Amino acid sequence: MKRLFTLLLAAALLCSVLSGCSGGTEGSSAGQTQSVETGSSEASGENQNTGDGAPDISEHITLKYYYLGDAPTGKAQTALDALNEKLGEKINVTLEAAAISWGDWTQKIPIVLASGENFDMIYTADWAFYFEQGAKGAFMNLDEMMPAYAPKVFSMIEERDMIDHLKVNGNLCMVPSFTKEVETADLVVREDLRKKYNCPEIHSYDDLEAFLTAVKENEPSMFPYAMSGTESAPLYSALQYETDWARPIVGGDMGIITYKMDEGKEVFSIADTPEYEAFVARQRDWFQKGFWSKSVLSEKTGSLDQFKAGTSAVARSNYPGIRNLYVQMQREQPDWEISFWSLEDNLIERKAPAGNGTAISINSKNPERSLMFLEYILTDEEAYHLMYNGVEGVNYALTEDGKLTRPEGVDPSENIGTINLGMGMNNIDLQYPNLEDWDVAHEKETELYDKSVIPALAGFTINNENISAEIAAIANVLATYKVPLDMGTVDPEEGLPLLRQKLNEAGIEKVIEELNGQISEYNASKKEA
Repeated sequence: MKRLFTLLLAAALLCSVLSGCSGGTEGSSAGQTQSVETGSSEASGENQNTGDGAPDISEHITLKYYYLGDAPTGKAQTALDALNEKLGEKINVTLEAAAISWGDWTQKIPIVLASGENFDMIYTADWAFYFEQGAKGAFMNLDEMMPAYAPKVFSMIEERDMIDHLKVNGNLCMVPSFTKEVETADLVVREDLRKKYNCPEIHSYDDLEAFLTAVKENEPSMFPYAMSGTESAPLYSALQYETDWARPIVGGDMGIITYKMDEGKEVFSIADTPEYEAFVARQRDWFQKGFWSKSVLSEKTGSLDQFKAGTSAVARSNYPGIRNLYVQMQREQPDWEISFWSLEDNLIERKAPAGNGTAISINSKNPERSLMFLEYILTDEEAYHLMYNGVEGVNYALTEDGKLTRPEGVDPSENIGTINLGMGMNNIDLQYPNLEDWDVAHEKETELYDKSVIPALAGFTINNENISAEIAAIANVLATYKVPLDMGTVDPEEGLPLLRQKLNEAGIEKVIEELNGQISEYNASKKEA
């Protein structure tokens, strides 16, 4: 009976793997279909259960993981070596950390996934091709495997009601990170300058304008708000602050089609709203007042980097960025004082379950052991800290009350951090608090998280088969006509009607009609489930 159970389980897992996250759709390429069959058959041969139902880990294997960040060197390599020693003892694997740099990820990830390469795991997210590549069959279907090989993690996903938001074509294809983050658009402010010029505390756009004006009049070596030409801050910050809209689902943060965050019943064009009309009017006014560069559209350096360099009095960031900035400025600019303004007074967007995580490649020969690895990392405290923080005394130290700090005698300018593996394997319940963390920002994020909501369409995937040409045309229109409006470089009296005209010519009404039909089907399927 045990042998029969083992064979039945292996057969069930094989069928699950073969289905992939593409669900057998026509979107998968011929090359992907072939790699599904090859990878699945080899995987089922390598990871048989033992006679008592326990996974067989007698063979030592290497798991290759693609992540976003820099290749490990120096003390980062020390951390990886220590982690691999522990992984060898516990689950008989070695982790091969393969870096994809931040500058290359948008181009390289699709290439890696389409190549048919035999690797095991990859960082993914809703903003890093999870739904797009999952729909093409790039990731394994984990519906049957995860309860068998990562039962604790599967229980965590169920307890947090994350499954429906992680599915692609009805299948679970990601092991998510477990965090408590909110998607905010916050402005960091040089508080010392605000006090120096006796400006009011910033709680509104009128307060912000008073500060920007004071900086413009008194600090000739800096811009009040030194934005780059691709910075999404103006639209994302202003319109989410004043509305209950979700982030745009067509065109990214600088996009044009969105929906009401808590409803998710239909989409609409931002360009047709009075809110956007008021926004571009203010942007034009602030541009003409010189709050940012006249050549902003060609500016490559973002506000956060310019803030650090002392050439901008305001910068856009999120809460993790704000806390990191605080730590950095405490070391590098101890005479500065910084504050921040959280712009969301309406609905707060909780980071979607698919916001950070790890997927298993459809070409992996080791999907079961990959799940065992993720289970071990996300539930074992010692393994988690080796992966996330490194080696105590080398990469980090702990205070008497259990807070993270730098090892004694380490130069503050020396980079002792681990590689960026932790972004896709995060469990907030296992993290140490940081001694240098900005308690004010941390407390504000916690406050906002408690009243935040997961966007209604967080798990919705656009099928662009019938509208791909229109979406491409809309993207060109946004780059040519909308970005200048967002940055205030054109007169809205002329630029906004032209934007609307060009969007109509690009087929935005067809896209909206198609998406609303897909959303109706998506919502109906959720009710049936």
